[in-house]
Amino acid sequence: MDLNKFFSIDIETSGLSEKKDFIWSMGISSKEKDREFFITPPSEKKAKKMYKKNIFNKKGYFDEYKSSLSKEESFLVGDAVEQLFKDIDKESVVLIQNHHFENKFLGEVFRGSGYQDIKGKFQSIGDPTDGRILNTPLEVTKLRHQAMRKQALFHQERNPATRKKKVEEIDDIYKKIDAEYRKAIGKKDGAVVVDLMDVSKSMYSSAAKNNLISNSHLGIGSSVDFLKKALFPGTGSEAHTSLLDAKDQISIYNKLKEITLRVGKGKTSKEDVKTFARIRAAMPYESSRQFISGLRNTLEEIKNNGETKLKNPIFIGRDEGVSYTSSKKEARAHVVERYINRDTGGINVKKFSDSLNSKTMDEQLGFLRRQESIFKDKVDDRLKNGASVQQSVKDLIPSGKSKNIAAAALMIGGLYLMTRGGEKEKSYEQIKKEKEYERSNDKTFSMYSNPGTYHGTGFYMWDNAVRHHEY
Repeated sequence: MDLNKFFSIDIETSGLSEKKDFIWSMGISSKEKDREFFITPPSEKKAKKMYKKNIFNKKGYFDEYKSSLSKEESFLVGDAVEQLFKDIDKESVVLIQNHHFENKFLGEVFRGSGYQDIKGKFQSIGDPTDGRILNTPLEVTKLRHQAMRKQALFHQERNPATRKKKVEEIDDIYKKIDAEYRKAIGKKDGAVVVDLMDVSKSMYSSAAKNNLISNSHLGIGSSVDFLKKALFPGTGSEAHTSLLDAKDQISIYNKLKEITLRVGKGKTSKEDVKTFARIRAAMPYESSRQFISGLRNTLEEIKNNGETKLKNPIFIGRDEGVSYTSSKKEARAHVVERYINRDTGGINVKKFSDSLNSKTMDEQLGFLRRQESIFKDKVDDRLKNGASVQQSVKDLIPSGKSKNIAAAALMIGGLYLMTRGGEKEKSYEQIKKEKEYERSNDKTFSMYSNPGTYHGTGFYMWDNAVRHHEY
């Protein structure tokens, strides 16, 4: 791959709905240069509504954006899009965290407009006037749907031997996805879109196959924020401007590819062991946060649109298995079904959902926002808890040596317990008993009812809810 032709793109939006909300920032990063484009809001009213959001509890989050507007340095969204794609040609690779999300909002910009020069640059593309442009290669898309269907079946399976076999099958599909990306890039007859989630899920499936992480958490933890804090501890930022995220995506992409290569060769470095220990410790709480996020996103769709789509993941990529509902209870049950057999950090997902039955829509959304904040803090705590891991790895692994997969898996299993905050000094049996009690305790929900900050928007798509624009 020509690194001079490698671009990373990100957008920041005022909310979830491409119809009601707007893009306020676009960023592009490459070896040659980095650029961020602040977008003129469609109305002052919509801008003021966005400013009221308490993003990461950080004062002055929109100061730079406001300054751009006051100096009349912002771009009309159409002009910004043209500038964003200006340097991309038929030999380029365009890295995006979640191409579904970008297509969703950029599609509104393209819809009904020409942009034929942009259309001609891409190898796999829909009609820009129909609202799609940033498509991954067709064979990659087919394989991704296949992997998601197998993953859905995997979560329904309880037999350990069968689960192990299905993980191997999923890992094999992601190896094929990687090969299809390389094949498309090698053609150099049109820009290729690479979805960072494919790269992260490839790493996770390989790690799960080799017992470096729990196979219950395939694909859990694929947001830019999670990956940055896991792969580069101490560097996680709450800034999340489009340019910073675009730059982070490149660093994350390179790191993921390096780790996947070492795991595939049957060797891991000292740093890999520490990384997987952090990831493994945080994943149950990230799973809980994603479950809560799924509930909230689903209810917000009903509130905003009157209904939400119920998609059976077994039929992902097909026309079957799609229905719609305006029922809050039915919509929540659909989310519960996706998480019922996963390790969700102590939450009994059915009881959690049922506890919302007596609340109004606004009460449910407010409650869920607080839970997202609480579990985000739990995830951050596990990802940041690296000091004991670092010392333990230093003691366990001779300097300069790599460990094979079997040895690394054993160490990660032990180090996993060390990254669990206040549970550090407890034995495995103590933790197991407390988890069992926590899951069956009807008072569990009171533990998670403290007020908190709303960390914001996301994107409703099963197994693609990466919370990219997680405010």
